[in-house]
Amino acid sequence: MARSSFPLRRALAVGLAATALALTSCSPPEPVDPVGPAPSAEGAPAEEASPSASAPAAGSGAEADVVAQYEAARAAVDLAERTAGGKAFELDDEDGGNWEVRVAVENEEFEVVVDAAGTEVLRSERDDSLDGEDAGRLNGVQIGLSEAIGIAVSEYTGTARLDDADLTTEGDTVAWEIGFVDDVEIYLDVLDGRVIRVD
Repeated sequence: MARSSFPLRRALAVGLAATALALTSCSPPEPVDPVGPAPSAEGAPAEEASPSASAPAAGSGAEADVVAQYEAARAAVDLAERTAGGKAFELDDEDGGNWEVRVAVENEEFEVVVDAAGTEVLRSERDDSLDGEDAGRLNGVQIGLSEAIGIAVSEYTGTARLDDADLTTEGDTVAWEIGFVDDVEIYLDVLDGRVIRVD
């Protein structure tokens, strides 16, 4: 009896294997994802809705122009001082965009006109004898006009163009008055560049 049970177990195992194979071959196919493949990046709505992400923000071009104008003003002052050989004490943005810089050379005042970019002298001439009041103010200047403009611009919170700059007094303090076209004026101590007040 023990010997006859081995063929029976083998036959039973073969039968079970055949049944499993039959069930596998008859099982239904894997369900297909009805959603389909994700759309390509080219046709994705998100890409169509985001052109502004790579484009410059509105107004950035205008702001860049203003920053360039500030730099041109400082360059114009530096160029005027080198041309006349003195110390600039007044700057004005002319209607045509050029810069008119007044430079003190000993006891004389020179008018130097520089182009809008601050790179070319258009005219340089002796204007008059230096005013005694301006001469007295210049004696105590430690922060030059170009540097004062840079300080004022860093303190300024608006976006207007630079209009003019000159020496003045605030009480007993000699100061640079830096004006912008939106009527904001920043006053700086000529000794150390300290902001005295902002109007």
